[in-house]
Amino acid sequence: MAARVEISKRLVLINSSSSLAANLISISILVWLQQYLVKHIAPEEYAMYPLLMAVMLFMPLLSTLMIGGVGRFATEAYARGDERRVTEIVSTLMPPLVVAGLVLLIVGGLFAWFVNVFLDVSDDLIGHARLMMALLVISAVMRLVTTPFSIGLFVRQRFVTVSVVTLLTQLVRLILLFILLFGVSKHVLWVVVATVVANVGQILVTLVLSRRALPALRFDRALVNYASIRQVATFNSWIFISHLSNMLKQAADPWILHKFATNVDVWCMHIGAQAYDRIDTGSVVATQTAQPALTALHAKRDTRRLGLAYLRGSRYALWLTCFVAVPIMIFSHELMALYLGPKYEEFSATATVLTLIFATFPLWYTTLLLSRIAEATAKVRLFSIYAVLMNMTNLGLSLYLVAGLGYGAEGAAASRLIGGLLFWPFVVHLGLMLARVSFRQWLYETLWLGWLPCLTGAIVWLLLKFNFAQTTWLQLGASTAAGCAVYAATILLCLDSGERRDLRTLLERLGLARPPADPAS
Repeated sequence: MAARVEISKRLVLINSSSSLAANLISISILVWLQQYLVKHIAPEEYAMYPLLMAVMLFMPLLSTLMIGGVGRFATEAYARGDERRVTEIVSTLMPPLVVAGLVLLIVGGLFAWFVNVFLDVSDDLIGHARLMMALLVISAVMRLVTTPFSIGLFVRQRFVTVSVVTLLTQLVRLILLFILLFGVSKHVLWVVVATVVANVGQILVTLVLSRRALPALRFDRALVNYASIRQVATFNSWIFISHLSNMLKQAADPWILHKFATNVDVWCMHIGAQAYDRIDTGSVVATQTAQPALTALHAKRDTRRLGLAYLRGSRYALWLTCFVAVPIMIFSHELMALYLGPKYEEFSATATVLTLIFATFPLWYTTLLLSRIAEATAKVRLFSIYAVLMNMTNLGLSLYLVAGLGYGAEGAAASRLIGGLLFWPFVVHLGLMLARVSFRQWLYETLWLGWLPCLTGAIVWLLLKFNFAQTTWLQLGASTAAGCAVYAATILLCLDSGERRDLRTLLERLGLARPPADPAS
């Protein structure tokens, strides 16, 4: 079992690092793009993009309902040497996926044609809105239909290959954006065109590489057996419910702001949420690389190593994300003033939005691997129930703060933080239960050791914020770097002997440290 799905810290580290690098490139492109668009496109036109993307958030839900667990159960089957079961799963899912894809294409096409009914845009932008929506729908349908045959790289833990494909995708996207924005015209339409073209290429390349990595991903009519995937269907249903509530909350914010606030509020919330989502997506991608190993540990009933992975994984996630999130929270106004330039006065709410949304990182990342553990153990029911309750609470708070009290983008952002604070204790308890670790273990190994670098770094950043000016990029960079140095030094103090040994081995392989001298020599 372990021979087929390798359970290795080294492999997970390599895969996670490559995934984070790919996501960093994506974030870099986003930072440039948002700054460029805010300076050259009117808020009324740019607001179309987050509104249409809010609608598109619901498209992957159909994929989740039908194939959300295919990677998990295919990995388990492959770990047990049952490749026939892998073929059975994907063959059984394929016919309903084709039907669902056709339905999605028709419904999405109708929405695209009548987009002016749902979206309040000027007459000269309706054509752009229709084309943007149609392209997004086509991309979503392609991804839905091909997903069962595209999980081979996931099952075989070829995440470095996935990262290379992602990097090439982002490169194609960036080249197209430059050509279209600088060579044709400055319209938000080209953002969608470049993204969809790059994504379609990524889907096709991934499909080919995936089937080469795992030939069992093929359609065999004789193996279509709907009774055999009852467990997969139940798993998918709960994942679907969780994702649906999350999408409702994410999609509701821009529409609530569009209805009860202004297009500037839509833009401010979109920038803050995009920054959060990009970092969160990076962590999701990085932890996804551990999913096959966690599933294999569950298949082997190795609860001790599963619990250890939960504690350490969440701690490492805290260290990595808060290294970025904490200074952004503290220097949000200085950062946005430099980033937006003359536009800062108009979009100043973005800084407050950033602070409020990023404040959820130190909370939720203490249990980051909860969703991975829930999926690995196929116990997603209670996790999904908590997610629904929290997201619906967030939605109610957002309506009250924006529509009722008129707080605009700041109110929408505050609803996320308040909802997170209310449900965090319940999520902590669920994580301890599923990972089978004690509260005392989690309190020390994840919470204390995870928060300690955040606290020491925050002290330095706050002292610099209130005693020195950060009115230039050089000053802001110097202040941030000083806190980062203290942050990194604290992490080194928090490492145990095994982690220090692993770190030294890594540095030696990268040529950044010398191997210890041989006493015999």
